[in-house]
Amino acid sequence: MKKKTRRVFIKALIAIIAFVLIFFIIQPFFVPKFVDHDAVSTVTVNAFRQLESNSVDVLFFGSSQMFCTVNTVLLDEKYNIDAYDFGASRQALSITPYYLAEALKTQSPKVVAVEMASVFQTNEELTPMEIAWNYAPMPLSKEKVLSLEQILGSKWDAYQHAFLPLLVYHDRWRVLGQQSDYDCRYDFEYIFHPDKYLNLYPGGYVTVDAVVEQSYDFENSSVELKDIPAESIEAIDRIAEQCRARNIRLLFFKVPVSLWTRGESESIKRLMDARGLDFIDLNDVSRELEIDENQDFSDIRHLNKYGARKVTEYLARILPEYLSGS
Repeated sequence: MKKKTRRVFIKALIAIIAFVLIFFIIQPFFVPKFVDHDAVSTVTVNAFRQLESNSVDVLFFGSSQMFCTVNTVLLDEKYNIDAYDFGASRQALSITPYYLAEALKTQSPKVVAVEMASVFQTNEELTPMEIAWNYAPMPLSKEKVLSLEQILGSKWDAYQHAFLPLLVYHDRWRVLGQQSDYDCRYDFEYIFHPDKYLNLYPGGYVTVDAVVEQSYDFENSSVELKDIPAESIEAIDRIAEQCRARNIRLLFFKVPVSLWTRGESESIKRLMDARGLDFIDLNDVSRELEIDENQDFSDIRHLNKYGARKVTEYLARILPEYLSGS
C-alpha cells in the first residue's frame, strides 16, 4: 500500500512539474511583441536594456508623441548629445515614474525630459491594449508589480500581468503570427531572434514618413482650462523627487500637435509654476520652429520626420543649458 501511495505521489509530482515547465515554456509565445510604428515598445525597451551602463546623458520619456518627435540620432550625430527615447505608445503619465525608476537602474543621465501628451489621461481610461503596450515588454521587477497594482487597482490583476501573463493573454493563440491589437507579424521570429530587431529604431526614435495635412492653429485654439487628474499630479511629483534625489536636471515639455489647446497648456504651466518645475510648450514657438501644417504632421497626434527634425533642432539649442547645470 505504501509503495502504491508512493508511486501515485511521484506520478502526481512529475505531472505538476511537467505542467509548470510547459506553462512557463509556452508563456513567451503569448506575451505580446510590439515592433511596428503603432506600438514599438518591445524593440525600444529591449534595445535600452542592451545599452552600456551610464552611456546616456539625456533620457526622454513619454508616449508615441515623444518617440516619433525626438530624433536622438540627429542629437547624437550633429550635436554630440547621447540621448534615448524610453517610452511606449499611449503611456499615461502615471506610468512614467515606473519607466524612470527602471531606467535609473542602469543609467545616470544628466537630464530627464518628459513629454506631456498624456497628462490629462486617467488610469481608468487606459485600455487593455495600452496596458499591454506599456508593461508587456518590461522585465519582471518589484517596480513593475507596484506600478501595475497602482494602474489596475488590484493586486491579483497586477500579479497576473507580472508573473502569469499566460492568464492575461491566453486567447492570443487565435492571432499568433498575425497583425492585431496584441500581436505583430514578427511575433514568432522575435522570440527566437530578438537581436535582429535591436537596431530597428536607433536611440528609441521612430521615423514616420507619412505626410498628412492638418488644421494647426494653436494661437487661436480654446483657452478653457482643463483639470489635471490626481494620478498625473502625483506622477509629476514622483518624477521630480526621483530627479532631485539623483541630482538630475528635469524638463517637462509638449511637442506641437494639432489637437492641443492653449487652455491645456496654461493648465500645465500653472501647475508647474506652483511646483517650481520647468515646462516648455513648443506650440508656443511654432512660428519660430516654422511648423508647416501641410508638411510636418503624420496625423492629428503626431509629427512626421520633417516636423520631428524642426523640434529636435530646437531641443538641441536648449539642452546644453540643462546639461551644463546652469
